[in-house]
Amino acid sequence: MNLVSKIPSVVLVSVLVALAACATSTVAHATSYTIGGTVSGLSAGVSITLFLNDAYETTVTGSGSFTFSDGALTSGLPYAVAIGTQPPWETCAVSNGTGTVGSANVTNVSVTCPAGAAVGTYAVSGTVSGLGTGAFLNLLNSGVYVSTIVANGSFTFSMPLASGDSYSVTIGAQPTGENCTVSNGAGTVSPSNQVTDVSVTCSSGGSIPVPSSIRPGARAATISWNDAFGNLWLFGGQGYGSTGTMGFFNDLWEFSTSTAAGNAWAWVSGLTVLNTEGRFGAKGLASTIDSPPARANAVSWRDFAGNLWLFGGEGYGVQGTLGCLNDLWKYTPGAGTWTWVSGSDATNANGVYGTQSTASINNVPGARFGAVSWTDNSGNLWLFGGQGYGSTATVGYLSDLWEYIPSAGTWIWMGGSNATNFHGTIGTPGTESASNAPGARLGAVSWTDSSGNLWLFGGTGYNGGASAAGLLNDLWEYSASSVAGAAGTWTRVGGTKVVDAAGVYGTLGTASPRNAPGARVLGVSWTDSSGNFWLFGGQGFAATGAVGTLNDLWKYIPSAATWIWVGGSNMTGAKGVYGTSNAASTNNVPGARSDASSWADASGNLWLFGGTGYDSNGTQGKLNDLWEYAPGSTAGAVGTWNWIDGSNLVNAATVHGKTTVPVLTFFIPSIISPTQVPGAGASFAQLALVGTYPHETVFGTNGFYLWGMPPTGGAAAFSPVSGNANAGAGVCWGLMVPSGFR
Repeated sequence: MNLVSKIPSVVLVSVLVALAACATSTVAHATSYTIGGTVSGLSAGVSITLFLNDAYETTVTGSGSFTFSDGALTSGLPYAVAIGTQPPWETCAVSNGTGTVGSANVTNVSVTCPAGAAVGTYAVSGTVSGLGTGAFLNLLNSGVYVSTIVANGSFTFSMPLASGDSYSVTIGAQPTGENCTVSNGAGTVSPSNQVTDVSVTCSSGGSIPVPSSIRPGARAATISWNDAFGNLWLFGGQGYGSTGTMGFFNDLWEFSTSTAAGNAWAWVSGLTVLNTEGRFGAKGLASTIDSPPARANAVSWRDFAGNLWLFGGEGYGVQGTLGCLNDLWKYTPGAGTWTWVSGSDATNANGVYGTQSTASINNVPGARFGAVSWTDNSGNLWLFGGQGYGSTATVGYLSDLWEYIPSAGTWIWMGGSNATNFHGTIGTPGTESASNAPGARLGAVSWTDSSGNLWLFGGTGYNGGASAAGLLNDLWEYSASSVAGAAGTWTRVGGTKVVDAAGVYGTLGTASPRNAPGARVLGVSWTDSSGNFWLFGGQGFAATGAVGTLNDLWKYIPSAATWIWVGGSNMTGAKGVYGTSNAASTNNVPGARSDASSWADASGNLWLFGGTGYDSNGTQGKLNDLWEYAPGSTAGAVGTWNWIDGSNLVNAATVHGKTTVPVLTFFIPSIISPTQVPGAGASFAQLALVGTYPHETVFGTNGFYLWGMPPTGGAAAFSPVSGNANAGAGVCWGLMVPSGFR
């Protein structure tokens, strides 16, 4: 599906991250055509992942036809089909993969794979000896299939091979304090060579190499908070894991601003593998082993007690299904616990609205992504819009406004429609009215002012009387009622009545009532210590009416009702100017991007992380650069950008290091080995699991453990906390799949 068909698909990578799973958008500007073709020569049961314009993805199993069901493009747009993940032991090639969409579906893309090995019937197995008590290691077969070993004895790789396949067993991750070597690890499978003699011998004296730079990899659509100490928190998103594979994350990170000159990222919790389903546990019960599923384009809050909250997005439900979410979670930093508070553990749930302005424990917003959020002066959490489900199973843009009261644990439907694609009522500009209401939209930005009023800007959706959806640049203020549960009022403060408006930049650093940012979606926002609003980037319209990725920085002064263009380009597609790391300069500027994350620290400085956009070479992709912006001393003064951390190039892999809290996997309780994960090209995440999934790990006669780690500052070593190490104690609980097998 195409979020905004006027934007060329090659610049819509992040805009389109979440659309495929929730349902086809009900709005389009023009007729769209699908891109597809055929795959030939692919072995039965083997899969290949294909990308369209680096924005859409489809996985094909076996030979046959394929279509990018979520990647319809309008006439005149370019298309480029590429291979995302090659099948094991095969190298496929694309022909007729590029062109321009005409007036019909594209059906002649050809993906040809050499005749390869089918999934076979011969297992690769062997024995491990010398592994210390409580230690574990990863083995790889041909760099692809992973087996995690937690005890001496026999092991078997879960993926069997066909006769004629080659195998090569190597160490993926060494156990702490030991060094393991492989013998009889390579050869060719045949009926007369059923591999059972791989030998892994371990001895003391080695160690896991410690990465020099632990940080989140390149990713977009993350969820962000800042805590009471000014530290920056980041959860999930979509991007590149430790092996360079793209997917959805559920990892939680903290960046300490007090040590910004060094490497201050800490991986706090979550898994190193991608596309995890989450462990929901008991609703309302805080737990160190529960964790939200992997997701992107969710919303977040911080309450007055310092707890971090997230809601919804696109991600994985408890059954491993990708879709829209409506689960509400609370993270308590001091305790390191997640609490599943409300919503469903499945995907694509309808909303339960109840009676407007009436709290009920039964109420819950429908599943959605791309909403916006606020925290008011009473510490209550507010949610508006997005794309997903209203009161019925019809998917579309949403305009509903919700308040969540943490002290009561209840949602209140405060306004807007419980149906999708409401066009809104814009009223008279500058005039507050109970009948005013913004149109349904996703990907807007939000602020909260010093009076506790809620502000909303832009997105993609409907703007009052507009007959079709498009990109928006309208600015709204919501004044909440002083009476609990009573509806407040909306005022349209600025912006245009039409969609797809170009920006009016005026003079750099000069306020003017005529200035206005162009219509856009998936920008980022901050509120500074003076109560001014800030807006950066997104996908939208620049000064000339050109549409693309933006890096313009805007400041809105509520008391004067004026916009100031403060920095960045008034054109699209600007590359980043990084300068020297940790050296602020007026010449520095982040590259154009969308779907980034933002924070404001205790000093009023503005922080920006990642997104989808342009690096220092002008190459487009996922980013993991971290920037700090110090505003100028006067209203229109140009501030300085400081490149603090991360890469100045796109698509960097994640380096997790070690977590600061125990990590367990999901579904039903399951053991995870929370050890370091090397960067690109190294092993999958270290899993210790037994289950019934086709790609399960087989352990032999090991027991199970619950692992713990001392608090920050303690010795960086994991030790068994509970569980039974005796043979036959039972299988590890649960089910988890390395991302390469999904």
